[in-house]
Amino acid sequence: MVTSLAPRFPAVELKAGASPIWRTLQRQDQEVWSSMAFPTLKDEDWKYFDLSPLRDVTYVLPSDQRAPLSLQIEPSALRLYWNQGCLQIPTSLPKGIILRPLDPKKRLSSKLDQDYFFRMNQAFFSEVYELRIQQSFESKDPIYLENILQGSDDQVSLAFSRLHIVVESGVKVQIVNRFRGSNAYHLISAISFKIQNEALVDLERLQYDSAQSFHFSYLQAHIGRGAHLGVRTVGQGSRLRRDVPHIHLEEASTVELDGLCLLKDQQLADTHSFIHHAHPHARSRQLHKCIVQDRSKAIFNGQILVALNAQQTDAQQQSRNLVLGDHASIDTKPQLEIYADDVKCSHGATIGQLDPDELFYLQSRGFSESSAKGLLTFAFASDLLGHIRVPILQKTLKQEMIEQLHVHTLGELS
Repeated sequence: MVTSLAPRFPAVELKAGASPIWRTLQRQDQEVWSSMAFPTLKDEDWKYFDLSPLRDVTYVLPSDQRAPLSLQIEPSALRLYWNQGCLQIPTSLPKGIILRPLDPKKRLSSKLDQDYFFRMNQAFFSEVYELRIQQSFESKDPIYLENILQGSDDQVSLAFSRLHIVVESGVKVQIVNRFRGSNAYHLISAISFKIQNEALVDLERLQYDSAQSFHFSYLQAHIGRGAHLGVRTVGQGSRLRRDVPHIHLEEASTVELDGLCLLKDQQLADTHSFIHHAHPHARSRQLHKCIVQDRSKAIFNGQILVALNAQQTDAQQQSRNLVLGDHASIDTKPQLEIYADDVKCSHGATIGQLDPDELFYLQSRGFSESSAKGLLTFAFASDLLGHIRVPILQKTLKQEMIEQLHVHTLGELS
């Protein structure tokens, strides 16, 4: 039985130029993390997530090989690029953008500090930066955050990424966060947001991890008064994947937290979300969809907490799941914990298969069985893809799904 990952990899030290305060904090985190128990199925937060594939892992640090960029972006857009877990500092930045090492005093504390892999990220990150988007930022192009890893053939490359983003009051910005990799690696990524009053942020998260990879991803966001955050996560690939969004809402703020998970073979993916309505008049919408086939498994555990003084809260949460095959499985647990008495809250979950009558209808109209199944599967996912705010990205994702599902009858999307 695995009791700790501490003996499995060489310690990662902060860069020589890092603050002495960060060095002290990192040593403290390493001590705390090494004393934490490795999660097991007996732990409530991990009861459906089998970590046994990590049992025989041997970790190595990523190579210095430069992974090629593949995401085509607008020439004027800002791209921050993590190569093998190391942030490549751009030579110039657009007006209204500041990138600098994070002040240790701004380090966030949260219930995530008790999470084994989040604490592992804090203990062994190489360097953490703050990206500040100022009120003078006016670009219509998205900001791209791209994380690329080329793993090992016979061992598992271990990498960390961490970024803190401050969006100043009144700013409107789109961010595309993309992960791509090959071979075997274990990436533990963490991104945190401080969204000031009246700011509008859209975040598109695309996970193209390799089939041999492990990826544990953490998203923290503190949304200021009257501000908005929209998050769409589309995940595929990864042997093991766990997404952990933690959202804190101030008065009259809003969040849209959508996720689409496509699994096959023996992949295992878990979304463990937490939305905290801490103040009145806030609004949250969460739609999570999973499509599982072969022997894959998806887990959704979504908690919404409405505090005592969070009157006039409007919260809705839906988990909708499609099972394609007799051996695939879904575990879903939407949760509402409400302490206020003047609220409008709802949640629900569905798990189903393709409708035989709809399949028969399409086949009677000339579709093959595989095309009919692909068309209905695409229809199940397409409404969530339609929420994506970057038009070219939305079109690309829909086209990729059409190709994956072999729905050639749809042709090219206009």
